[in-house]
Amino acid sequence: MLSTAGAELNVHRAGICPREDEMVSAEKIAAIRGYLTGEFPGYTVEDWYEAGREAWSFRIVKGPSNHLATVSREFMEDRNAADIGPTLTTFLLAEHLRDLGTTRVIVGNEGLSLEG
Repeated sequence: MLSTAGAELNVHRAGICPREDEMVSAEKIAAIRGYLTGEFPGYTVEDWYEAGREAWSFRIVKGPSNHLATVSREFMEDRNAADIGPTLTTFLLAEHLRDLGTTRVIVGNEGLSLEG
């Protein structure tokens, strides 16, 4: 279903979308960052837009611990910023990230999936 071949990586700072008319608002990116920083206190959260995936990726890092979540464009477009954190909690995103270590967890409208 998901292909990593030829995935283009464009790095952007938090809350800045590639184009104003594209994808999601800074408020939605901030909602995801807020969820992750709340679930992983003391960790650094990095984010970037991946054009080839049409998604934002978030790396949660502290020392040797490294987690990676990719949130689909559709997931963000289909929700208000206020609904994003509660939905990620319902999906148990943080728990899955902790359990899976460095495995990329992909967030879509239907829930979570793993890369590979």
